[in-house]
Amino acid sequence: MFKTTCPKCNAKLQFPLLTSQATMVRCPVCKQTFHPATGTQFPQRAQVQKNYGKFVGIAISGLIVFGIILLLGPLFDSGSKSLVQPQPVPATAQTTSTPPAANVTHPVPPAPRWIHANYRGLVDLQDLTQSGQTIQSVIAEGVKHRYEKGQLQPLLDQFSRLLPQALETARGGPAELPRTSIIDELPENSPLPAWAAILKGGRIMVTDDGNGTASVFATGTDAKQAYDACYSVVRHALAALLPSDGQSLKVRTYAYQNDYANCELKLCLDPYVTEAKDFPVPAGTRTTLTTYSNALLTLGQHVDKLEKSVQQLQSESFMRSLEEGGKTRVHLDPTQKSYQRVECNNGPLMVSVDSMESYLDGYRLTLQIGNPSYMTYSGFEATTYWGPSWQDIAGTNNFSEAISAKWQSLQRSNTVTLTDSLMPGKWNWVKIIVAPAKPDEIRNLEMSFKSSTVSFMTMPKPDN
Repeated sequence: MFKTTCPKCNAKLQFPLLTSQATMVRCPVCKQTFHPATGTQFPQRAQVQKNYGKFVGIAISGLIVFGIILLLGPLFDSGSKSLVQPQPVPATAQTTSTPPAANVTHPVPPAPRWIHANYRGLVDLQDLTQSGQTIQSVIAEGVKHRYEKGQLQPLLDQFSRLLPQALETARGGPAELPRTSIIDELPENSPLPAWAAILKGGRIMVTDDGNGTASVFATGTDAKQAYDACYSVVRHALAALLPSDGQSLKVRTYAYQNDYANCELKLCLDPYVTEAKDFPVPAGTRTTLTTYSNALLTLGQHVDKLEKSVQQLQSESFMRSLEEGGKTRVHLDPTQKSYQRVECNNGPLMVSVDSMESYLDGYRLTLQIGNPSYMTYSGFEATTYWGPSWQDIAGTNNFSEAISAKWQSLQRSNTVTLTDSLMPGKWNWVKIIVAPAKPDEIRNLEMSFKSSTVSFMTMPKPDN
């Protein structure tokens, strides 16, 4: 370092080593610029080089410190006394990347296997539904709504009994042990629990397959879901089938659908299999006494409506039978000579009352019986039915079992065998005695016919 005194203010000054005698310095106190010294005041060259090296080192150190300050300067806010907190790195900002996983090909599960079993040939299409329509007419109108399905369900659900046979046929033959429906093992003349009544309806079927196994057939498209939906019902039957040695019962559940419109069963061959040593009440299904009371009240209301509907249907069906008669019985009016058609066991006949006269304690009727066929009827029997009309006893068209029993007890009948044959293509004269009979009873007159022998005209046999 070089020391000197300011010639103006006499301030003692200290400067870095001067490299030339012409170098000017400035006093920081009075701002006076002057030559600090003459040539004799400069140190020797060796000392100058030594002091110059120190100056260079100090300058480099200052530059390093200044650079550090520049780097740390942005971390401070000159207008605030608080430090700026560093922001956390977002979780999505990953500084490293992992290579993508290799593509893994998962096997595609096989599609469910379904079979179809048509039972239309086993259905009596003339059976009446709850609405009074036949099964055939309901199907013809289209089974599109819950109403139509509700009409057919009680009559067509029973064909679920075909499902075990359909399953065994699809698997190539019967199983080693025969399947037994749990309904067939219940006593016939004893009260049945509610779950047994549901199984008897046919919508759910449980079979005992023997050897600690059982099968459940329930409606649905997925076997697991079908089992869960009907578990509260079938658990009672499955508990009864548990092996006596304490082993688990193996249960196979098959989903199926009953297509009422086509009279067809659709059965999925892929079962849901489960094993259990107990079939407890499902969790969360406790029912209070109030719930049971409300359910019974609602059920009673439905029963009352059904009874009224059944009574109305019985009345309509009964009155229709009185007005129109059956196919094998014809209603005759003695006051009119128009003919009526009636079905005999061997073909149709035409019947007309020609005349009626009093005879003993009854009446004698002269009938014309037309044989429209080419057959001759022999061994002919005619049965006559008469008695008071329904209106005379009931006074109304409404059906009642008590009135029906009384009306049936007052009806009379008589069967006679005719000696004459009924000739083909002709009106045949027949006399019938109706006795004992009152005038008001003869108005309710019906007849049926039966023949034991028929014959045809024989043509000559051709020569060749």
